[in-house]
Amino acid sequence: MNKLFKPFEYIAGTRALLIGLAIAALSAIIGHLTNIRFDGVLDLHFGNPKPISVHLLDQVLVLGLLTGAFVLAKVILKSNARLLDIVGTISMARLPMLAAGVVMLLLPNEELRALMDKDQFDLQSNMAFIEEHLAVFIIVGLALLLLMVYYFQLLWQAYKTCLNRTDGKAVALFIGLLLAAEILSKIILMLLAS
Repeated sequence: MNKLFKPFEYIAGTRALLIGLAIAALSAIIGHLTNIRFDGVLDLHFGNPKPISVHLLDQVLVLGLLTGAFVLAKVILKSNARLLDIVGTISMARLPMLAAGVVMLLLPNEELRALMDKDQFDLQSNMAFIEEHLAVFIIVGLALLLLMVYYFQLLWQAYKTCLNRTDGKAVALFIGLLLAAEILSKIILMLLAS
C-alpha cells in the first residue's frame, strides 16, 4: 500500500522519468483518440478533435509548468533537489490524470458532446438524457473525484520527496505554485489559440 501512495520512495531518477514520459505519451494518444484534453495542470475535459501535436503540446506545457513551479520552490526553499528527480516524479505523478481520461471514456461521449455543444444548455429539456445516464454520471464523477485526490496526493509526495520539506512555508508554496501553474496553463493556451 505504501508503494501506491508513496511511490517516489521506491522509484526516482531516470526510472521515474521514463515511466512519466510513457504516461505523458499515453495521455497524448488517449487524448487524441477520444478528444479528451489534458490541457491544464489540475484538470481535463472533453474538447473538439485536435491533431496529436496539440495533445503532445498539452503534455509538454503541463510538465514544463509543473517543473518550473517545483524548481522555483527548490530555489526559494534552498533545496538541493536534482532536476532529473523533479521532472521524473512530476511526470510519474500524472498517472491518475491518465486514469481519469480512461474513466471518462465511460461517459456517453457523442451524446454528451451534442448536448453540451448547444448554445444554451437547458436542463429541463435534457432531463430525460440526464436521468437515463444518471448512474454513469455519478460513478464517473466519484471515480474522477478520487483520482483527482490521488493526483494531488502524488504531486505532494513528489514535492516533499524532491524538496525534502514539509513545513508550513513549503505547504503554502506548494499550494500557491500549483494554482499559479494552473492559471498560467490557461493563459498560455488562450494565447496559443488566438
